[in-house]
Amino acid sequence: MKNKIPSYKIKENEDIIFRLLKIEDIPHNYENKPHRHEFYEILWFNSKNNNIVIDFETYCSEKEAMYFITPGKVNYYDSYNTTGNILVFSKDFISNNSQLLHTMFVDFYNNPKVVLDSGLLYQLNHLLELIKFESDQTEKDLKILESYLISLLLNIQKSKKQLYQNKIANSKNTERIINFYQLVETNYIKEHKAEFYADNLYLTSQQTNLILKNAVGKTISRIIHERLVLEAKRQFLLNKMNIKEISYYLGFDDPAYFSRFIKKHTGFSPDVLKTNIRKYSNNTR
Repeated sequence: MKNKIPSYKIKENEDIIFRLLKIEDIPHNYENKPHRHEFYEILWFNSKNNNIVIDFETYCSEKEAMYFITPGKVNYYDSYNTTGNILVFSKDFISNNSQLLHTMFVDFYNNPKVVLDSGLLYQLNHLLELIKFESDQTEKDLKILESYLISLLLNIQKSKKQLYQNKIANSKNTERIINFYQLVETNYIKEHKAEFYADNLYLTSQQTNLILKNAVGKTISRIIHERLVLEAKRQFLLNKMNIKEISYYLGFDDPAYFSRFIKKHTGFSPDVLKTNIRKYSNNTR
């Protein structure tokens, strides 16, 4: 299907599941245009640069900050005069630690950014040096790289626990919440009703809503609606489908209802929202 925002693999035609890159070595036309990845990405800036945009939210980047980007998120930033590192790895690289992976990357706190304090920075710089050393070996040991990556994520998770009081990681419902978000990501286009997701968790809608509201302050329906609006914005940015086509693509049988849905959740009609998004995109690059 041609109507897609560019989606990049770690490297075409190569079975590479982990890679460490320098931001300054990335082609500028790659990062400063809206795109998404088929892999997990950790951006680690060592210098201040222009804003970074992740799924239409602008974050003022700063020195010694990390950004966690999941597969599918639309993002871009100006890589000119920017230094730092990028860690990219496939979905299966640390598959045995799926809870850690989703706790770190699924944006429960609505903030994919972590600012590194001096103590955490010392630890992570040491781990980065170890990753660089092993990555430079002729025969890389993926198990060693996996252990370094897990250590890096665990150290950052510990810091986030202290910062956000870690409502989710301390909850007995962590696995249910992770499964819920995975269900939404897989089914949000064809399944708009809350009951579908609760049933697949073997819970009632009331039970599921209570778990979600305690952890993330949102209901099933709100999360589904936010995901639909996000994908609509992505398609508006791409500008290759008209409003009617986007409504059908997102599982709405009635384009007029889709227009009312967008107006209700954004305050703008689809046409106005589309214009605003494209202006915003041009102004932030």
